Amino acid sequence: MVETEIEPLPRSENKIGVDLGLKDFAIPSTGDLITYFKHLRRSEKRLARLQRELSRKQKGSRNRDKARLKVARHHEKNGKPEKGLFTQRVDPDDSR
Repeated sequence: MVETEIEPLPRSENKIGVDLGLKDFAIPSTGDLITYFKHLRRSEKRLARLQRELSRKQKGSRNRDKARLKVARHHEKNGKPEKGLFTQRVDPDDSR
C-alpha cells in the first residue's frame, strides 16, 4: 500500500450556493439560471409511461417480462443524466 500526503485546498472567501428545483434545474447564487434540457424532460416522460405500462401487466406473464426489460433498458441507457448536467454546467472554479 502506498502512503501519500493529502494536501488541503487553499482557503477562499468566495462561496457559492446552489438551489436545486423542479421547474429549473439549478440556480446558483451568482444568479445564472440552469434549465433542464428537453431530452431530459422527454426521457422522464418516457420512463413514467413505461413504468405505468409495467404496473398494469399481470405478474408472471411474458408481456410483463417484456415491459420490465424495456424499463431496464431505459434505465441503462439514460442512467442519471441530471448528474452530468450539473457537473458540466457549473464551473468548479466558482466555488474556490
